[in-house]
Amino acid sequence: MSERADRRRWQARTGARVFLCALVALALWVVTVGAPMSRGAPGVQAAGLASCDVTMTHHVSLASAGGASARLSRTQGVVGTALSLTGSHWPARAAVIISVFINVRGEDYEAFAKLAQGTTAADGSLTIQGFRAPVIDSCVLPPLQSGETVVFLVHTLDNHIQAPVNFTYLTDLGPQVTTTPTAANLAPGEQITMTGARWEPDEHVTITPAIAPQGMQSPQPAIQPLSADAVSITTDSTGAFTVSLPALNESPLTEISFVAEGTGPRYGDVEVDSWTYVMLPKVFPSIHLSAIAVNPGGALMVSGDHWLPHQSGVIEYCRGENTIPGMVGLRCDPNLSEQLGTFLADGSGHFTAQVNLPANARLGSVTVQARAPDSMFGLVVYTQAQPLAIAPTYAEAHPRQAWVEAHWPYFAASALALLTLLVAAAIWLTRRWRGRGGAARAVSGL
Repeated sequence: MSERADRRRWQARTGARVFLCALVALALWVVTVGAPMSRGAPGVQAAGLASCDVTMTHHVSLASAGGASARLSRTQGVVGTALSLTGSHWPARAAVIISVFINVRGEDYEAFAKLAQGTTAADGSLTIQGFRAPVIDSCVLPPLQSGETVVFLVHTLDNHIQAPVNFTYLTDLGPQVTTTPTAANLAPGEQITMTGARWEPDEHVTITPAIAPQGMQSPQPAIQPLSADAVSITTDSTGAFTVSLPALNESPLTEISFVAEGTGPRYGDVEVDSWTYVMLPKVFPSIHLSAIAVNPGGALMVSGDHWLPHQSGVIEYCRGENTIPGMVGLRCDPNLSEQLGTFLADGSGHFTAQVNLPANARLGSVTVQARAPDSMFGLVVYTQAQPLAIAPTYAEAHPRQAWVEAHWPYFAASALALLTLLVAAAIWLTRRWRGRGGAARAVSGL
């Protein structure tokens, strides 16, 4: 009986422990799975508002402050509508900024920190001109919806005085332009055709080329309109047009866009920009290798022509299987290339540089390229490559012959020593034979 009772007590304790473990596991599951679904979870609060790790500026209040007033020249329009702003009762000689705010789920967020700025007059009046209704579309803000109203907040630098003004984007899309070719790069002298739609009927439209010389460089240069090359066109009864634009012949890396501007009763003065092109060089840069094959660790002369004057860059190599298509042929995958040296072009765009292949370079086909690493455009145009073979040395290609040739002095010395021994032995044997022959003749004479 005692044994049976002990067994029952042991079973009861074991059951209690199993039940307690189950309760703990259930509690942990609720905490782990249920926590993300709670109302205060940060992930839920942030979801749907932004798709990138950028902090949006939240403005506490957009209400009027300080008694100043402001008024827009137009309270509605489309992207690109020309606007001006006037105001009164501002501090004298004060700097004033126009910021743009958009409402997202009941909260106001800053879309443009400084759309335009100006300075008040001595009497507190304010006039700011030369700005346009902006495009509002970024990774931190949802795309602007047609018919949506935004707030142009006019304020001093310290935000103590501010005046909000509403601007509503019209429900229709407004004037649009497209250009062909649709590629991002433009060859010198290439013809551009612009097509317009949704402009006002019989509207006079002026199209002006605008350039930013070497726009890929930093800092960004100012945009320069080419007014002498402007083209005028009148839209048809549906507000459409098609026009050929003058061919341009700008320097490489120049950014080129075409600005269409028209005025009508519905949209007012509207400016629409085309796609931005980047001008290609007239003659693409090139490189030349001093050899078609080099041994591991061997020297190689690399020369180049038609590069940008005083362009600096790197010389790299990669395996044949680590190449990717480029504009003018194959180029090295940036993540799988190895730098061999650097180069600096002279004023005419020519360079010559000597590099050495790694001593442990694997045999076979490789690609040697010259590249301008500090320019995004360098990956498109200013990366030029040539094939090269890393060939085995004579010793690697003919190991037996190389071993023999490397040891021939020892073979020659050994052969000479052996020959010397043979000659000495032959002389010794000859003398001995002669000595025995003389002794035999002396004996026979007796």
